[in-house]
Amino acid sequence: MLGRDLRFHPLTDEQDRADMSERMPEEYVHAFLSFYSDRTLDESLIYPTVEEVTGHPPRTFHRWAVAHANDFR
Repeated sequence: MLGRDLRFHPLTDEQDRADMSERMPEEYVHAFLSFYSDRTLDESLIYPTVEEVTGHPPRTFHRWAVAHANDFR
């Protein structure tokens, strides 16, 4: 879609913790890793807010990305 390759290089948990600890308090680092690594964050609830505010149903990230691909070229 973008006409170029994108690469993702994940950090290990230890690298991630060290990197975040340089910029935020340890309590936030722990909470973040707990939410995302331990999966204690549940974002599965879908709220009607977008449609209530805009009058249109929300769209998927894929639809948004296709519509805005030229913005990233």
